[in-house]
Amino acid sequence: MPDFFMPAMPPLQLTEALDRWLKRWLRRRRFRRLLVLEDWQLKVLGVARGDLIWAARQPLKEDAFDVLRSRRQKEREPTANQS
Repeated sequence: MPDFFMPAMPPLQLTEALDRWLKRWLRRRRFRRLLVLEDWQLKVLGVARGDLIWAARQPLKEDAFDVLRSRRQKEREPTANQS
């Protein structure tokens, strides 16, 4: 909380929420830049275009990079049935 409060100041929760939303939106835009890469470039990065599209369609509250990372980790984990 600031040491002073001016009546014209917007609520701090509103400005913080807008800041979080803007940061998530900008990060999602950076993520979507991967979609313009060629398939062979994505293969070098170890990502499939379908996975990128899936992650980009997740809600904005979810970080697309984190969602994609967790999905890839789950795919790599050996299941109990594959012993």
